[in-house]
Amino acid sequence: MKIEYFNDGKRIPSLDGMRAMAIGLVVLAHVAGTTRLQHLGVFPVIANLGNVGVRLFFVISGFLITTILFRELEQQGSLSLRRFYVRRAFRIFPAFYCFLGILLFLKWVDVFSFPMGDWISAATYTINYRTQKDWNVGHCWSLAVEEQFYLLWPLLIWLLGKRRALLGAWLVVIVVPLVRYCTWKFFPEHTAGISWEFHTVCDGLATGCLLAGYRDRLAASKDYCRFRTPMFAAGLLLAVPVLISMTYDSPELSALIAPTLLNVALALVLDIVMARGDSPLGRVLNWAPVTFVGVLSYSLYLWQQPFLLHKSPHLLQRFPFNLALAVVVACASYYLVERPFLRLRRRLDARLVAQNQPKIE
Repeated sequence: MKIEYFNDGKRIPSLDGMRAMAIGLVVLAHVAGTTRLQHLGVFPVIANLGNVGVRLFFVISGFLITTILFRELEQQGSLSLRRFYVRRAFRIFPAFYCFLGILLFLKWVDVFSFPMGDWISAATYTINYRTQKDWNVGHCWSLAVEEQFYLLWPLLIWLLGKRRALLGAWLVVIVVPLVRYCTWKFFPEHTAGISWEFHTVCDGLATGCLLAGYRDRLAASKDYCRFRTPMFAAGLLLAVPVLISMTYDSPELSALIAPTLLNVALALVLDIVMARGDSPLGRVLNWAPVTFVGVLSYSLYLWQQPFLLHKSPHLLQRFPFNLALAVVVACASYYLVERPFLRLRRRLDARLVAQNQPKIE
């Protein structure tokens, strides 16, 4: 969740601004239930904004990873799984395991209390299949979903190629809503997992993959370009709370239709703001303070949850102290952990690229 670049060094416009929007929605949903703001947490729209933010993260991840992998295929003629997994490990693991390590220490000194089973599930990226999750590590379910995606999607592209992999993404987008519906209809004891288990939420990632795969074709379509406007993107963003309100009291619609419509709307907004970075909305998303929040989004996502405990009587978990502390700790995580490892990753990645270059005799 940093400023990402393609292999040619060009920054992806508005991407960090969209990440800022995603983490903003997550934090807003969580802070609304904390002391002094708990009255806001009773509103369904606010409570569900966190889900919208996570789905936006999924769409962004699907788009970004697919774009990077397809660009490598075009430039190199092949895909290096070793290089991909090394880059992801240096990007994801340091800040994540630093967070878990500090949390474990705080448990040892009795600052926090949580089941070790939850901590182990978080550390092994399997917590999204754990029914009951402690608040302090419960948010790691989305990181588990993304890590499972990182393991599967590049391998699928490597085995099947670009065209067949995209067909697989189409299959996911079509089948997963049916899986959600069948789970809700025929396996009510498993309905709690619909919101976070990989096989019920991976269509958000697949939607981002499809955007990356077909974006050039969409841009060439005159019919699509008529709607590819900032005004249409703003309309889609305004429609999201309406969609949440309409489906909140209908588990059937929430399982079958709402997530798919939300994924498509977020993908369209993402495409428009990337294409129209010079628009008023694009300028806001590319404004330096906003992009900085996007750069900080990974560490902020990791650390916001322990500080935003609902209905906590502790001063440090009351608004606005809780939010300020979450931002301060996230900044420390970014500058002291993320950035040093990102610099190391760039050096290691350059070495891996050099190793794959043909030698001149």
